[in-house]
Amino acid sequence: MFKHFFWEYNKQLRPEFFPGWFCYISVRIYWFLKWITWSHPLWFTRTNPWFPLWWLYPSGKWEILEQLPDQYVPKTVFIKEDDFTVKKISVLLKENNLWFPMIVKPDNWLRGLWIEIFHTEKDFKIGLPAYIEENKRRWSWLFQEFISYPLELWIFYIRKPSNEKGMLTWIVEKEFLFIQGDWISTLQQLVHLHPRAKYHFKLLQEKLQSQWQTVLEEGVRLEVVEIWTHSMWSTFLDRSEYVTPELSVLIDSLAKQIKWFHYWRFDIRAESLETLLQWKFKVMEVNPTYGEPTWMYDPDYSFLEQQKILLKHRFLMFEVAEENRNMWVEVATIKQWKKAKKIFNSMI
Repeated sequence: MFKHFFWEYNKQLRPEFFPGWFCYISVRIYWFLKWITWSHPLWFTRTNPWFPLWWLYPSGKWEILEQLPDQYVPKTVFIKEDDFTVKKISVLLKENNLWFPMIVKPDNWLRGLWIEIFHTEKDFKIGLPAYIEENKRRWSWLFQEFISYPLELWIFYIRKPSNEKGMLTWIVEKEFLFIQGDWISTLQQLVHLHPRAKYHFKLLQEKLQSQWQTVLEEGVRLEVVEIWTHSMWSTFLDRSEYVTPELSVLIDSLAKQIKWFHYWRFDIRAESLETLLQWKFKVMEVNPTYGEPTWMYDPDYSFLEQQKILLKHRFLMFEVAEENRNMWVEVATIKQWKKAKKIFNSMI
């Protein structure tokens, strides 16, 4: 019992687990100073003029993904609000030859919330009605083939309006949480010994209750969760060494497929770094202005290093917004923000 308390206490002292409101203190100060300088609280909405209030939009992921060449996007079926019934969804999936396993998620940006995986037709028939009931407030959805490539990279891309070429500012790898068997220890004991899983002991005990006293065979790896966000126990690792001229050319050419593209994050899956450079990959999502610089959650980074990363990228955001202002790009109005906020609140 004392061990669990100690792990929980130690977790709270690690910067990667600090609450968002605390991590973003410096960003809020920076935003406020720019508000005073520019006399407008929504100054950052000039960064990507096509999606000025993207984080409040009821839809948008698919509008971006469909601008990319088909070979780089998982097979996806876009479902509108009027079609969000079991019967209509089943027909549309069949018409588009989308089979299992598949993933379903809202078409707007909600930090990985309300995502579900259906592995089989049986899972689909049982789980879809409940998913519809829970998510009927949202406007549109994406049913997407499940890509199981082992390498997932989040690639940050910025291109100032005055520049012909963009730049990769950083790359993050998501390391998935697995428990590996040894023929001796129970799952409970393996979680105790795992350098990462022990921080989530109580949650894992609840999730894996039916297997808690099971002894895993040697070499068997148990995948804890299939939808990987930082809040769902994955680890974000700084992979800035992956930034190469070849990868920069690849991402820059991909980014130019999207209109008014200046400050975004590509979430990409591939078999390996080598296959990625051979243009064999899938773009899972493209996240606009407030896509987090997630390498700040690398376990090796201190709180001060986190703040440097955040401020660096907010400064780059400001530089892009300032150039767009000089090109007479309009800022979003408070009225537009209130309207978008009202719609957003109705969906969550």
